[in-house]
Amino acid sequence: MHAVEACGDACFFLATSGCTWWQLPPTFGPAWPTVHRRFAQWSRDRVRWEHDHARRCR
Repeated sequence: MHAVEACGDACFFLATSGCTWWQLPPTFGPAWPTVHRRFAQWSRDRVRWEHDHARRCR
């Protein structure tokens, strides 16, 4: 799996599971600081999460 996809999957897991950043399971690959940094950048870039979520749930 590509690192960007793994970070996206980790962000969706965090949003739906209620766990905290530092509790992110290592099975996602990237460490939680990496996922958090990407999430923060995507948020600054105004990524349309609902669009990505709909695409992933097809």
